Amino acid sequence: MINDVAQSDQPSEPEQDASTLRRLWHQHGDMLKDAALAFAVSRLIFYSVAIIAILTIPEYTGDEYSPRDFETHPLIDASLRWDAGWYIDIARDGYEWTGAGEESVAFFPLFPMLLKAALLVIPDNLLYLFAVLLNHAIFFVALLPVWLYAYRFGGRPVAQRTLLLLCLFPTAFFFNAVYTEALFLLVSAIALLALHKSNYILAGTVGFLTSLTRPTGVLLGLPFLIQLWRDRTDDWKVSVLRGWPIVLIPAGLAAYMGYLWYAFGRPLGFLEVQEAWGHVQMLPTTAIIDSFRYLIETDTRDVFYVMGAVNTFLTVWALVMAVVIIRSDSLGSSFAFAAVLMPLAAGVESMPVVSMARYVLILFPLFIPMAIWARNWSIQALIIAAFLPTHIMLAALFVRWYWVV
Repeated sequence: MINDVAQSDQPSEPEQDASTLRRLWHQHGDMLKDAALAFAVSRLIFYSVAIIAILTIPEYTGDEYSPRDFETHPLIDASLRWDAGWYIDIARDGYEWTGAGEESVAFFPLFPMLLKAALLVIPDNLLYLFAVLLNHAIFFVALLPVWLYAYRFGGRPVAQRTLLLLCLFPTAFFFNAVYTEALFLLVSAIALLALHKSNYILAGTVGFLTSLTRPTGVLLGLPFLIQLWRDRTDDWKVSVLRGWPIVLIPAGLAAYMGYLWYAFGRPLGFLEVQEAWGHVQMLPTTAIIDSFRYLIETDTRDVFYVMGAVNTFLTVWALVMAVVIIRSDSLGSSFAFAAVLMPLAAGVESMPVVSMARYVLILFPLFIPMAIWARNWSIQALIIAAFLPTHIMLAALFVRWYWVV
């Protein structure tokens, strides 16, 4: 009789299913609202800064380099800086090999492939606008798996703050630029989220796209192996059947190398051309030490110095945060560590941490502990006070073609 009463108090299967659906619907609604808010804040900051910068700051006119004129609306043009020109050119003309210095093959193909596909249905004169709008759409969608990833570590408050801090980060304006940051954030976030759920097929499939986007995409193999070890069984056949999708991750890189071999006879062409940009092999520790030495010894306080300082301190920040999350998120930690060390091992001799502030931007697991700490309003205010002014300053300089890369 007691068992009968107990069983009668339990919700029926249809009621349980309905409760689960309501919970999922509520969670996804929260996710969409939080992503939309973070996206709106990000775009509002960028375009407000762009308008003010265009009206008040003269465009760079020095002799170090010549800004490129894209001949489009100023607010579209504001997102078309530096590497954006390479992606646009690849979309229009394909890859080329001239053997004379900087080459387009240094830039991985997934993003320009998306732009090239668009040219099948849109006129060429709309490519600039489409590239900006596509990047906006990719970034908004990328915020969704980041939210889901962060949600696992502290519910909606932590997920909300993770998105906010990501959008306020000093170099977050690169999510507005026609660069691969937004696309890499999307595919890497999906892959890491899939690994946390032991969905190896999805992780491998998206990992393929990740290594087609940037060379650091192959580093997703590290968290893949860690999760596979956690899920190990005594039956090695089960482990092999479960883990085979790991081969898909480097397959993206292999596919690009195969194309370069077929087209130019240079499967490692993307590495060969790095010398034209001044990249040399060095130890990551050497890169960091030399960057601090530069900051101490140089007497010049120009934009190059400012970017050197930002790149240096954010590199150290990323390494520290990767240590912080080792125990709570070994998958994110392993990926972040490797993704910081890889470019440090090929720095520019005169600027060994060049672009590192941009490279660490997409390592979203590093923002989660800060989002947890930011439940304290004073800590949150300190983080925002450090992030936002730097973000605004660098975004303004970026829009006006100063050396912010």
